Amino acid sequence: MNERSMSRSARRLREQFDASFAHPPAERAEQSESMLFVRARQSRLALRTGQVAKLLRTPAVTRLPTPMSALRGLAVVSGRLIALYDLGALLGHPAASLLPWAVLCQAESQVALGFDELDGYRDVPSRYVLAANSAVRPWLTAQVELSGDRRDVVDIGAVLQMIQAGVSPREV
Repeated sequence: MNERSMSRSARRLREQFDASFAHPPAERAEQSESMLFVRARQSRLALRTGQVAKLLRTPAVTRLPTPMSALRGLAVVSGRLIALYDLGALLGHPAASLLPWAVLCQAESQVALGFDELDGYRDVPSRYVLAANSAVRPWLTAQVELSGDRRDVVDIGAVLQMIQAGVSPREV
């Protein structure tokens, strides 16, 4: 490349750079949150994918004698022993006889939360994530409403704290 063509290229790049400031910055892409939409009994829920390590079909479960109805038993996932809890029961519903789906928790890899139905995965624009009053339900951090479909956003970290404290939602 000769000096003349380098000079033209430099001038063209300089003009493009300067022109980029002549216009307002492009609109930033809208922020969104990735969520799994699930159901636990009659409750329509959303789980933040950042709190989920893995989505899985519920593996075979070995029941344990326990007074805690939400603890379904032990299962093996990827060669590791995990405790499977019924998310609906943890949130105050009667225990389910069958939990076809489960999520392995990101914060506590030995715990999985089972639920009744997987409604799908959504990238939810932030404007549809509404703050919620969690004074009565500490696991509730927000609500999502998309096209008339309102769901409670479950804070999996708060659910894990309830499990560790041995507190049922009726006692909160």
